[in-house]
Formats: sequence, C-alpha cells, structure tokens
Amino acid sequence: TEVPGSVTVQVLANTAQGRFLADRKLHLWLNVGSAKVGSNTFLISNESLDLPRGVQLRKITPSIIEFEAVRLADKEVPVKPVVSGRLNLAYRLKSLTIEPAHVLLKGPQEVIDGITEIDTAPIVIEGITHNQSLAVNLPINDLGPGLEVSPKEIRAIIIGEEMMEEKTFSDLPVRIDHKSGGLNGARLTVAPEKVSVSMSWPAVRMKTVTAEDIRPIVYV
Repeated sequence: TEVPGSVTVQVLANTAQGRFLADRKLHLWLNVGSAKVGSNTFLISNESLDLPRGVQLRKITPSIIEFEAVRLADKEVPVKPVVSGRLNLAYRLKSLTIEPAHVLLKGPQEVIDGITEIDTAPIVIEGITHNQSLAVNLPINDLGPGLEVSPKEIRAIIIGEEMMEEKTFSDLPVRIDHKSGGLNGARLTVAPEKVSVSMSWPAVRMKTVTAEDIRPIVYV
C-alpha cells in the first residue's frame, strides 16, 4: 500500500538555523530493509530526518508510518481478444491475431497466482472493410491492484475477406461455335452434351447469377 507523500515537521531553531532550513530541501528517509510481508509500522525519529546539529525536533505529523507489504512475482500469460461489432456486411472476419500473443505480468503474488489469461478491452471492428492493425488496451486495473504489464503496446491484426456466394448449375447444354473456314458444323457432335458448372461471386453483386447467364461453348 502507499505511504504518505509528505509529513509536517515542527522544529526549534535559532534565526540562522531557520534561514538555513528554509533554503534546504529536507527529506525523510524511511529504511524499509526490515519490512516483512504483511503489516509494517515505522516510528519517525530525529535521525530519520537528518536535521542539522542544534536543531531540535518538536513535533512530526504523522509520527508513525504504516503500510502493508506484499511479495512480488511475475508470470507470462496469453492475451485473449474480445471483439465488438462486425465487419461491413459484404465482408467476414477471416482472422484476428494479437501481437504479442503473450505478455509478462508483474505484481503481488496472490493476485498473479489467480490470473491465467488477460482479456483485451473490446476491439471494435464495426464497419471495417479492409485489413487493419489497431492498438489494444489491456484493462489490468480490473484484475487487481499493483499490476504492471510488459510490453505495454499491444496490437490486433484484423484480416477480413469479401463474402462470396456459391452455386452449382447442373445439366447445362454445351453448344458448338463453328469457326468460319473450318469443318461443317452440321457434322460435329459434342460429348458430353450437358455439364455442371460451379461458380462463386461477390455477395455485393447487384444481380445474382442464374443458369441463363452460363453458356458452355466448345469453339471449333
């Protein structure tokens, strides 16, 4: 837990000493070398302030610093993308990858132990019509206090592809296109006389494809 950012000190000093203290930036040194996991209490003394000789400490507020210490740990965990919305109606999401796919978490041992993966903040793909690379946030503050993540820059690589319609047309008759100067077209036959054709086209095409649009032809 955090410790106070400052303390208020009242001292007894002569004019020269008081002027010297006004020009000098004092620091309170807190030696936490003896701290242990859990609750810790430190009493602030004159030695903690390193006051000049002859200056007497009258009062300090707060006079006791209390904090709780936790054991730190680190752990590599996968990043799980959370997607919001959908691509443009004519496209579908082919793939979405996170770079890097894993991050290093540092923080209190008891918090780190309970984390197996990190969900991203919602990645909004609404209306996207082409491939994109987006910056992604990791809401680590929601997982617990005192966490740090590395690296901090995470990106989502979004790959979209155009939606296609597919259809197979069966028993389409095969015609013969007789080139001038060649054989007599009346004597030519084709086998097989009918074929099946499978086709695909963009879903945004205004007019759908029908059997009448497909004309299998043998050029002679």
